[in-house]
Amino acid sequence: MSLHIPSTLTHLLRHSARALSRSDVPHEHENARPHSSLFEESSSQQRDKEDFPMISECAIHLELLEAFQSLRGRVTTSKKLTKVLGRMIGCSRYSILHGRIDASQIWHQFLSLAVTRFQHWIQAVDHRLEVKHTEEKDEPCLLPPLDILMVWHAFLLNPYDFARFCSTNHLSHIRAISFPWKAIHQALSQDTWSYTLPSSAATWLRNGLSIAPDLITALQGNEITNASAATTITPPEHSPLIDNVLRQAVFIDKMHDFLWIRSPALQGTLARALTRYERFINLFRLQPGTILVPTLDVDLVWHTHLCSATTYEESMLERTGRYINHDDKLEEGVLSDGFDTTGRLYEAATGESYGGCFCWNCEAMRSAKEEAGGEIDADLRRKIELEVDCYWQAEIRRRK
Repeated sequence: MSLHIPSTLTHLLRHSARALSRSDVPHEHENARPHSSLFEESSSQQRDKEDFPMISECAIHLELLEAFQSLRGRVTTSKKLTKVLGRMIGCSRYSILHGRIDASQIWHQFLSLAVTRFQHWIQAVDHRLEVKHTEEKDEPCLLPPLDILMVWHAFLLNPYDFARFCSTNHLSHIRAISFPWKAIHQALSQDTWSYTLPSSAATWLRNGLSIAPDLITALQGNEITNASAATTITPPEHSPLIDNVLRQAVFIDKMHDFLWIRSPALQGTLARALTRYERFINLFRLQPGTILVPTLDVDLVWHTHLCSATTYEESMLERTGRYINHDDKLEEGVLSDGFDTTGRLYEAATGESYGGCFCWNCEAMRSAKEEAGGEIDADLRRKIELEVDCYWQAEIRRRK
């Protein structure tokens, strides 16, 4: 929902015109990344607000968005998947015009399969939760394949629609569970953003539901995991779920551009985002009926909050007196006007700026000023710039 902000990596490329050579990069930054403790639930990272997300959950959310971005790239650039999914689309010309299929058509067909698998998965999970009477985060069924996770995630970001879907389909338990952030982190590779299900989850999916743990692998091997997944026609009722995922591509790309997940200032960025999110939510109570539009950092926390549906609903009722929808279908003009209005209201209520630049360098400077309790001197500023450059150089090498 946030307005466009220039890419962090573009900013850093300009910033690093004087970039350090490889020999100048300190050894400890060779594999620069946020410390692993940032992603762990520990006694030093207890929730300041019990109904709000933790910093670790927001950090894992950034990882997950990178995995989604990577998945889209793998699907739309694979010649083998283009051939397989092109045949499913059913146009005979694709066999003689190989390579000319629009990537968006291939992605849409992949999402159609993902939505079919999601429908099967969520029904089975809700039934399993009902039988076992459990909300345990380690329950294998709560960690689906990445394509299903992507559909579930995008659906949760439309809370009114998801609540209606669960009610219509008599799903009484799935909304009450907490999103499995810890299990997602453990399933992800922080180097490649590949996603590997634990053996218990993969076994349950394959043996219990006839769902392949990895849709790409299944398609490349011409593996049919269940009859419904082999369909070549997208049912009309699946289109809204596909559209949910397609709309989220804009936000995912922005998060990939800023790449906070690799930033040396990630802890400070997320801590500030949580504070700003609480103030943003308070505006819903103070300004009923006003369209409020978040900044990118606030929207990240909002999305993280939405992923645990019942917790989010209860939190909004307690804090604002009503169930706040997250409407990602608003037109650009409405968003722009709403953003300007929100900025004025936020600054009037807090005395602080609402917008600003969220690049690595600016975020690192903000963190340093907070730690110093005021302005920082030239020597510290140069030290921060060098650290940002080190992290940037490490990211460049990681991509080669």
